[in-house]
Amino acid sequence: MNDDNTEAYELLTKTGLKGDETFKLFNITGDMTSANLIARLESKIDVQNAKIDSQNAKYNVLIWVIGLATAILSAVIALT
Repeated sequence: MNDDNTEAYELLTKTGLKGDETFKLFNITGDMTSANLIARLESKIDVQNAKIDSQNAKYNVLIWVIGLATAILSAVIALT
């Protein structure tokens, strides 16, 4: 355990919990914190992926518009 973990363990021990109870509670709270952190990171990644998908859609539309404009311009030039 690092210094922060040792401090947390000692504080929990002062509440009157026995050693194994303190250790179990310490592990449970650590697991809950980890799960919360993972959920928050997944949420942020999902938001970033949505932004990327949106940008890709905009670029695809832009590519089609440029291609269509080029085809129309080429047809106009060829027919004149």
